[in-house]
Amino acid sequence: MKLLWSIMIILILLLQVRLWVGEGSFAQVWGLENAIAEQREENAELSARNERLYAEVRNLRGEKGAVEERARMNLGLIRNDETFFLVVEQYPSRQPGRSKLTTSMSKPRYWLIVPAAGSGQRMKADCPKQYLRLDHQYILDITLSRLLDNADFSGCVVAIRADDPWWPETAASSDARIESCAGGAERADSVLSALEALASRADDDDWVLVHDAARPCLHPNDLERLLTQLQDHPVGGLLATPVADTLKLVASDSNQVETTIDRRHLWRALTPQMFRCGALRMALKAAIASGYPVTDEASAMEYAGNVPCIVEGRPDNIKITVPADLALAGFILSRL
Repeated sequence: MKLLWSIMIILILLLQVRLWVGEGSFAQVWGLENAIAEQREENAELSARNERLYAEVRNLRGEKGAVEERARMNLGLIRNDETFFLVVEQYPSRQPGRSKLTTSMSKPRYWLIVPAAGSGQRMKADCPKQYLRLDHQYILDITLSRLLDNADFSGCVVAIRADDPWWPETAASSDARIESCAGGAERADSVLSALEALASRADDDDWVLVHDAARPCLHPNDLERLLTQLQDHPVGGLLATPVADTLKLVASDSNQVETTIDRRHLWRALTPQMFRCGALRMALKAAIASGYPVTDEASAMEYAGNVPCIVEGRPDNIKITVPADLALAGFILSRL
């Protein structure tokens, strides 16, 4: 009997050891449950991250954003030991036989648009101001050379009046880098027309710089600074300079000063202005359709809900508007 009890005790002890130690034991089951719980938590985190990334891809497909060549670490979407680049699916080809794959690893190209369909009535000259001459050169030719000779553009479109008799006389008209298109009644119409002319070649996430035809005093350093500071910006922006003069608000029905305006946060908008082709095209279409007054490309982008960035430029990047500006521009160009 004692032997039988001893055997039973030994068997019970072995069973207890089997239940608590080894494969299939309570300890292993509890460990697996903890591991499963941790995995579920990690899967939930990954699912949330994927949802955010999918939302961003969907947003980009709607042309409301821009693919950027940068890791997503600063967006909090990945851990510090990971590197991730957003890749967008292939878009339909715009030309037969041309396959277009837009990814965050591809480098966008740069295009130039110069609206030159204005009449320049304030200049009170026999021709539009862009066709006046400085040192025997058309202002338009000087303006174009200041940009095309100092940056790598994939192409340039100048928007001119359909009945423009001066364009064929310019050096630009025979420059292989430049083409022309019919402009519109307003600046926004001309820029949109030029964007449509580029639509078969320019990707939506390519950059386009829009520059005033009568602004020939652009310094190469300003152009380089604009391209460098905005190359990774999600929206784009413009050259501008802080307002230096004291500003007065005058009553609309008199010359009486109502108040002095705080100028500390006021900037004078210049050009070039640099935005993504697709985003600018949509913004201009929306603004024109609604009748919103577009005074520059940045105002159209603002109307569409975007926030452009200011890049400080030189105050001598003047726009020739009245006769006195012509002599001033000649003086500035002689010292650039």
